[in-house]
Amino acid sequence: MAETWVTDDELREAHQRYAAGIPGYVAPAAHGVARKDGDDLTFGHINPPGAARPLPSVVMASVCGYVSTTGVFRLDRERFAEAVARLTPAESATHIPHPNLWTWRELLAGGDADSEFLAFYLADEDDPVADGDDARFRERFPAPADQPSWAKGVDLSRPSPARVYDYLLGGGHNFASDRALAEQLLAVEPEARRWAAANRSFLGRAVEYLLDAGVRQFIDLGAGIPTVGNVHDIALGATSDARVVYVDVDQVAVTHSRHLVADVADRVGVVQADMRSPHAVLADPETQRLIDFDRPVGILMVAVLHFVSDADDPWAALAAYRDAVPSGSGLVISHISHPAEMTDEVKQSVRTYSSSAAPLTLRSQPEVEALFAGWQLADPGVARVLRWRAPAAADADSTPDIPGLVGVALKP
Repeated sequence: MAETWVTDDELREAHQRYAAGIPGYVAPAAHGVARKDGDDLTFGHINPPGAARPLPSVVMASVCGYVSTTGVFRLDRERFAEAVARLTPAESATHIPHPNLWTWRELLAGGDADSEFLAFYLADEDDPVADGDDARFRERFPAPADQPSWAKGVDLSRPSPARVYDYLLGGGHNFASDRALAEQLLAVEPEARRWAAANRSFLGRAVEYLLDAGVRQFIDLGAGIPTVGNVHDIALGATSDARVVYVDVDQVAVTHSRHLVADVADRVGVVQADMRSPHAVLADPETQRLIDFDRPVGILMVAVLHFVSDADDPWAALAAYRDAVPSGSGLVISHISHPAEMTDEVKQSVRTYSSSAAPLTLRSQPEVEALFAGWQLADPGVARVLRWRAPAAADADSTPDIPGLVGVALKP
């Protein structure tokens, strides 16, 4: 039986084993990969400073030769495939979205026989640029300043749900206020990072389900920042005719998103709008440019409806989106619910988040099921995050539950 790393302990053990096999190994400040075809670089997932994922970096280092010095390490297709194979056992840990592994595979599947693969390692943020390829790698980093020029006039002292979520996922598109709130949450609820990753993994499974059902267009409402395990990478990786519109009300999230999808702007758009205003979302020129409302559309509301209070009438907004799309369209919802045993500390962390970032409305299973009015739920209906169509390798019964409910439905 092939080796699998299912639990966090197994992932840590794998990391320690690989690191021990590289004498003098020092975890990098940043790392990433790319495929080089002539002068063209196609980047995979970038792990910028402050967001490096230790297991992918040490696994790639075991193949490419990085130990502790900044550099660009060049591999042929066979060696890059070896790195993919070495990281593959981590895929069994389904509570993690594995953006590195996904994009390594995508890079390997493309190009031609002459393609070269590059592994970038930045040992220290102050290290000089190694060469032109290294410079292009560093251009992919988010702006280092906590008040970049394009954020002029934005109050970055107030944390944003999108950026807190990005930080919990290991992304690099967040600011000091977001990180401070996230660390407060982690201090009282260390599982918050795992909760975020499990929710992101569900998003991937849900998008794949809709793709299998024939949906090729997606409107991701309250999308945040599409960095780790994003919709367009999944959809475009499956079919080149996919179209994605990201929607968020947060100006910083929207600006980041437009930068991140610039190379696929013919198929991916970003709209700044409030998801509670369906007309503004649906009538926006970007939505109209990319979405054909005569064909099935996937409406994604992942980790956002708990920010919509009953007073804001989420049912009316959901009805408007439902009525705008044809039969065969899909609806994806994930929603925070009460943990089975909410300690006083966790209750306080919820209150802190609700007052600092955005008010939270936690809903019960019947209340989440009611959000799917007019849709036909796919099996297993509204379920816990880890129990919605998890891969066979995942042992959901032995994994601590996530305080969330999810579901996917199709329009009859």
